[in-house]
Amino acid sequence: MWAIDEIVAAISGSSATLSRVGEVTLGLWDSTLRIGVGSTPEGKQVLVLPAQPDVAAFRKKFATYDPFYSAQVIGAETVQGNFAILNCDFDLSDGFQLSTLAGVFLGLIDVQVSFGDAGISIWSMKRLFEYGLMAPDSDSLTGLIGEMAVICAATSKANAVDSWHSTTDSVYDFSFGNKRLEVKTTRTLVRSHFFSSHQLPPATNATLIIASVLIPVVETGNSFSDLYELAIAGLPADKKAKVLDQVIKTVGVPPSAVTGIIFDLVGLTSSIRYFDHTEIPIPTAPTAVISMKWESNLEGLTKLLQNPL
Repeated sequence: MWAIDEIVAAISGSSATLSRVGEVTLGLWDSTLRIGVGSTPEGKQVLVLPAQPDVAAFRKKFATYDPFYSAQVIGAETVQGNFAILNCDFDLSDGFQLSTLAGVFLGLIDVQVSFGDAGISIWSMKRLFEYGLMAPDSDSLTGLIGEMAVICAATSKANAVDSWHSTTDSVYDFSFGNKRLEVKTTRTLVRSHFFSSHQLPPATNATLIIASVLIPVVETGNSFSDLYELAIAGLPADKKAKVLDQVIKTVGVPPSAVTGIIFDLVGLTSSIRYFDHTEIPIPTAPTAVISMKWESNLEGLTKLLQNPL
């Protein structure tokens, strides 16, 4: 509903005042949706949402959250009622923090508009509000991009989402029937990946398939948000919610706040290759070695499997 630059202006106090909640100046306000973005005289950043009675309040180092706050929003149209107020205190002199927080606010607004319940997502980001705005862990983001690329390429995205990080098997990324799918992703142009003896060979008699994904990094291309939108397109609400929840659990912020990597989306999905686990080169463990981690080059493997999802 609003662009990143509009949210940046609102949280930095540089946009025109539309409404006020006490001392909070709202540079963005939608009286119908009861959503607003603004700042305090002390420079704190504020997100106003409809009340979220199903979650509790919290106080962290960089934010306080009141999910059921009685207030009056005064502007062209005065609105009285209960609201959820997220009051943040980040140093926005850093451009990265400014754009990241704007992305966080935009993501929470999208969650509220799409699902009507942003409170759970806010609680999922408690680490961010306790330790501050940091770039997502590079390895976690790389792995997440590969897994979501596999969902985008699936014959049935709904079935893929159901099997993604399911309770059936926490060792592998996807579990469906007697099959397991482990996704390995790299940002290099060489199809080589790290494996561990906890994954290969599988401890169960389930059929294990390895998906190899290459991320074609480019200067001008697609963002993580583009990949997320492709992954959830056409999915029912509950499956969209699962994808969103997994994104936040993995990288700590909503999709719109994930920055720092631009890639070719078509090249990403077309790079996926599927292998039977028995094709993966495995080193022989010396006597008394009980666990190993190694890197295998898959470039020479020619026996490919069809997309199992």
